[in-house]
Amino acid sequence: MPRTKRTVSESGVYHVMLRGINRQRIFEDDDDRESLLASLDKSLIKSEARLFAWCLMSNHLHLLLKEGHEPIGSTVKRMATGYVRHYNVKNGRVGALFQERFRSETVPDERYFLTVLRYIHQNPLKARLCKHCAEWKYSSCSEYLGEANRTDTSLLFSLMSPERFKEWTDEPNRDLCLDIGAQPKRKPSDEDIKKQLRHLTGADSVTRFQALTKEEQERALSKLKAKGVTIKQLQAATGLSYYAIQKA
Repeated sequence: MPRTKRTVSESGVYHVMLRGINRQRIFEDDDDRESLLASLDKSLIKSEARLFAWCLMSNHLHLLLKEGHEPIGSTVKRMATGYVRHYNVKNGRVGALFQERFRSETVPDERYFLTVLRYIHQNPLKARLCKHCAEWKYSSCSEYLGEANRTDTSLLFSLMSPERFKEWTDEPNRDLCLDIGAQPKRKPSDEDIKKQLRHLTGADSVTRFQALTKEEQERALSKLKAKGVTIKQLQAATGLSYYAIQKA
């Protein structure tokens, strides 16, 4: 079966997630993590991409970046290839380490940029690996609270102050960005759909949802369809036509 074509971001900004093949660990120690970051740095320099956030977990990693003079896939592939070479030599193994294709989603506007950035930083917090995001050594959160190294913090600080960031970054939320949970999907109820629409868009009624921009509507519809919500359910929840929802 041919691969689905990756959605192109009009803003050039993407949220990227790479996961170990069969969900295996991809980092055994700090030496591995430093090697991945060194490979990332080299790839960013080569492509002139901008990195806004990153987080390394045990079996996956997240990046928030804007592509430079080459497609985002080339930047990510170069980074991954360099790291896999290190990991395989160190551990006397051959073959793939990451799942064949990295996952990505587009980040079309500043509102979703903030959602993704906080989601990335809160990965270790939600995994109960730390009490505050900045305590996790291998994420860009500490760069936002101290001296930036590889991370471009200028966009975030054009949207909020450093003081606000300290509070905001630890605030509880139910953000769902490239969720990697392994639980099987169940068909959501109508009430579930309403709650998710309200969470994704702030719209608490059909009328308010229809008042959103086309881009806001399509982004929410795309996420809900990916979670198993049927077009018929979305018609009832949004009042939009079958064609409009199918096209999103």
